Amino acid sequence: MTTIKKIAERAGVSIGTVDRVIHNRGHVSKETEKKVKKAIEELNYTPNFFAQHLKLSKIFKFGVLMPKFFQDSGYWKIPARGIDKAQEELYSLQVRVKYFHYDRYSHISFSNVCQQVLEADLDGLLIAPVLSSVAEEFISKIPSNLPYVFFDSIIPNTNYLTCIVQDSFLSGVLSAKLMQMLVREGTIAIIKIYPEDYHICERVKGFNHFYDGNLNIKTVTYDANIKADQTDFHQLTNRIIYENKDLRGIFVTNALTYRVAEHLKSNSLDKKIHIIGYDLIEKNVIYLKEGFIDFLINQQPARQGYQGIYSLYRHVVLKERINKKIMMPLDIITKENIECYLG
Repeated sequence: MTTIKKIAERAGVSIGTVDRVIHNRGHVSKETEKKVKKAIEELNYTPNFFAQHLKLSKIFKFGVLMPKFFQDSGYWKIPARGIDKAQEELYSLQVRVKYFHYDRYSHISFSNVCQQVLEADLDGLLIAPVLSSVAEEFISKIPSNLPYVFFDSIIPNTNYLTCIVQDSFLSGVLSAKLMQMLVREGTIAIIKIYPEDYHICERVKGFNHFYDGNLNIKTVTYDANIKADQTDFHQLTNRIIYENKDLRGIFVTNALTYRVAEHLKSNSLDKKIHIIGYDLIEKNVIYLKEGFIDFLINQQPARQGYQGIYSLYRHVVLKERINKKIMMPLDIITKENIECYLG
């Protein structure tokens, strides 16, 4: 059976664009409209008018449970761009998105917001489960008829519809392999950000796994609170440098990579210390361009948010089967290619 999704894929456009063409809702260029109509003809699509009636008479409410936008140095604004884009495209199909923001540093905040979610009468839920321990308890309370999708991280062994993530273990392995290109011997420090969540732990495991048996490289792990301010991070970086005289590299397991870079920039050292970390937040991009960060691993958070809403739409509205995992590529970002990812 030909679906709107198949037409969208054939025409190289979004589902929302196909819907606007089919129902003559405008806001589509002549060239795009021509491509969509050609795909409709090629696939011999016939609208199901009963299904259309159901679509237009019901509003589908999808909740998004995620940290407050400004937390983690503004990282959460990025997936929200993709979520908002998906809602805009699907608005004419009666899809509405409601955010439920929790304080990612507070278990009480998370629990209170989760109660609001359970009382909200939703048709689907997109979850960033960064507080693993309390998130697991919440997941056990989700009604069986409420499909939920994970993004950014996952809670293993739960009944999620799909998860939209990177392979965190392999991203740690990749980071170590990149570090090996820069550092052949000496000590590499891993800054493990806590409170812990699943993907942070997996990144550390992957990084250490790569160096297992390498007698020329020693890895040491330091914990850093995600709420640590600039002074705390500078003190930690000083401690790492002081305790490891042959320090050659630092691997930061989340978006706070810039905290280490800003300290190294403000202190003239007699040797180069290489830095690898995550995410294209503004401050990380600045230090990457200046050469204080060597590599950033990009996990395409905007695309994760976008795919999350579309996965719920395809499952709830179109009744399509969804793959259990939607894997994000491991993008390696350098100062040479960073402009290709900004916009």
